[in-house]
Amino acid sequence: MYRMTKCRAGSCLLLIMLLIIPVMFLLNEELYEEFYPLLTLIPGFTTLVESMPEINLASRSGPEVITRGGKAENISILTTESENFNQDVLIYNRAPKCASIYLTRMLYILGGGDMNKFEVQSPYEEGEKPFLERFEQDKIVQTIKEAKKPLVYIRHQYFIDFKDFGQKRPLYINMIRDPMERFESFYYFIRFGNKEGDGADVAMSNARKTMTIDECVKARDRECIEPKWQLVPYFCGHDPRCRQRSSWAVTKAKEVIENYYAYVGVLDDLEGSLAVWESLLPRFFKNAREIKHEGDKQIKNDTFTLNKVPPSEATKDFLIHETSIALEYDLYNFVKQKSQEIKRKLLLSRD
Repeated sequence: MYRMTKCRAGSCLLLIMLLIIPVMFLLNEELYEEFYPLLTLIPGFTTLVESMPEINLASRSGPEVITRGGKAENISILTTESENFNQDVLIYNRAPKCASIYLTRMLYILGGGDMNKFEVQSPYEEGEKPFLERFEQDKIVQTIKEAKKPLVYIRHQYFIDFKDFGQKRPLYINMIRDPMERFESFYYFIRFGNKEGDGADVAMSNARKTMTIDECVKARDRECIEPKWQLVPYFCGHDPRCRQRSSWAVTKAKEVIENYYAYVGVLDDLEGSLAVWESLLPRFFKNAREIKHEGDKQIKNDTFTLNKVPPSEATKDFLIHETSIALEYDLYNFVKQKSQEIKRKLLLSRD
């Protein structure tokens, strides 16, 4: 009887240790990162972590939250001035043809109902443009200032530095895509639109409408020799130099991403990008991957561009190396590298 009681007591002690030790590690980020591979060997560790509620540590060291999975929501990991950010406001200044409609729909689902419960504003004005005059920027800043919080604000617009208008900087996110794929999608989108019925709204002759990218490059048509300068200005901002195809604009865009964006996702790795947002910004992105995995039940796949004709390797080589798309690849590769670094910091990558 004594042996049985002793045995049971020993088992209970072992069980308590198995429960307490992982929690102690979760509360110490440095220990957690260092010993993560060993912790995963503890029976039930992964299940325990996934079932844990969020633990708010804001009173201990600023805007930090340990989320399910033990990853920290700590913007100081990503930016140099974390204390100056308004974490009640998330701006998605969505770049075109980078799954922007898909991500917008997802944010509406995440914010609605009994899920994450935040406001979503995605205003649209006929003829709106991403470049805004200063008074137009100020209007948006004031609109966001007066809006109900927490808030996700979504719009096709270049980066606005709220500090220039006397306000605390919000958190920014965006999504980026392989520049050649994005160019191809946009080229045919303005001609044939997408399955949902958007696009195909640029007036052009039938000959131009049916011209493939290969034919466009062969004819040295301006549309392909000077591709529309879209991607870089979304991050560079409203400085007039941002709208010029230049290394200066790319360098400025990198600086803005480095200092003012919580995270820029990569469409080629949508699953990984959502995992980062879930870990960094659980207030807004908790359950994002679950929604993605449910597919068309939640978000219809009806925004893909119609009638795309893949360009030849020779055409792609010309566009990538002889046009401003080369500058977009400079930015794209920077974002991809930064994404991998962030994933490693958040223990989402074992590369």
